[in-house]
Amino acid sequence: LTFIVNPAAGNGAALKTEVLLKAETARRGVEATFLHTEAPGHATQIAREAAATAECTGVIAVGGDGTCYEVACGLMGVETPMGIIPAGTGIQMYNKVEVINTHANVDDPFVSKLREMLEDGDSAASDAE
Repeated sequence: LTFIVNPAAGNGAALKTEVLLKAETARRGVEATFLHTEAPGHATQIAREAAATAECTGVIAVGGDGTCYEVACGLMGVETPMGIIPAGTGIQMYNKVEVINTHANVDDPFVSKLREMLEDGDSAASDAE
């Protein structure tokens, strides 16, 4: 998995979420790469680059609406699955998008843990505000 994190999102919430994700992926033995955006438009570029690698099984945007939009743009035209972990001040895309789960097993313990983290009050996002 490749996580694209916007370090400016949510007044630091995305960085706090990254810490939790790193711990959980390591604990579960999930191979994960964490990339930080550096400027507007950068998430599109790094999502496209990540999807072009053989080891990329999915790209997960960690941030707000802008980060999610940019990652989605970078994945247009490829079959790499995309995930969203809302960790920004603007998470309207996450709230409005109809989630169609075609690539991940909904009973997968890792997916369940990610959902649990989000359902616990957007754990990191709530702490940052």
